[in-house]
Amino acid sequence: MKISIITVCYQSESTIERTLKSVAEQTYPDLEHVIVDGGSRDRTLEIVRKYPQRLGKVLSEADRGIYDAMNKGIDLSTGDYLLFLNSDDWLAGPDVVAEAVRRFSPLLRIQYGCLIYHHGAGHAARMGGPVSPEDLRYELKNFHQPACFFHRNLFKELGRFNTEYRISADYDLMRRFLEKENAHFLEIDITHMSDQGASASQRLRGIAENRRIAESFGESHWRLVLQAWWVSFWLDVRYRYPSFYRFAKKMKDAAR
Repeated sequence: MKISIITVCYQSESTIERTLKSVAEQTYPDLEHVIVDGGSRDRTLEIVRKYPQRLGKVLSEADRGIYDAMNKGIDLSTGDYLLFLNSDDWLAGPDVVAEAVRRFSPLLRIQYGCLIYHHGAGHAARMGGPVSPEDLRYELKNFHQPACFFHRNLFKELGRFNTEYRISADYDLMRRFLEKENAHFLEIDITHMSDQGASASQRLRGIAENRRIAESFGESHWRLVLQAWWVSFWLDVRYRYPSFYRFAKKMKDAAR
């Protein structure tokens, strides 16, 4: 079984080496790393060439945003399963892909694990778990795209990333997929994610896009307005008052 890891990047010289190194060190034998660069003018491509071990196709040209680049990566890839690893994210260890494949369910086409989310405020959160219908209502609480392996046929049958959305096309895609397919939780850490990416830096736009997507699936408008306010409030607390956020999260986890 071949695995394709797709990384899209632009002016990523400060972060992409950690990403590349985490893929180059993988012990799983049948793996390719596809790079889609938006026409970087810094040292990004020079750093890419330092890690030829797993390198598949490399494309560098202007694009219409991150999801347009991801769609190009789908076309360039040749794997049975695809994992999208952004240029400021990295795999959780050298045996991650091998262990994930060992745990794959042969009956399902979406396999996913846990994401370690590193907040710029100085703390990390482990996220992931079995998905319930409620988890799909506004955001995918236990299901995170950078920790997901998707069978390539899903993109042929159910569509690719909708480039109408600039921040939340991954939510739209996963919602479409999970409306039709069950997902298998692997119960291992897959990816470390930095909060310096586009979805973190444009949080309010992402919240608005999430709401539009949820409404397109028939969710209640006013419930989504209230939920969007609540999410925005806690994101603001997370970044402005990290000590209080860590305390509140600790108390919430203790109460479970």
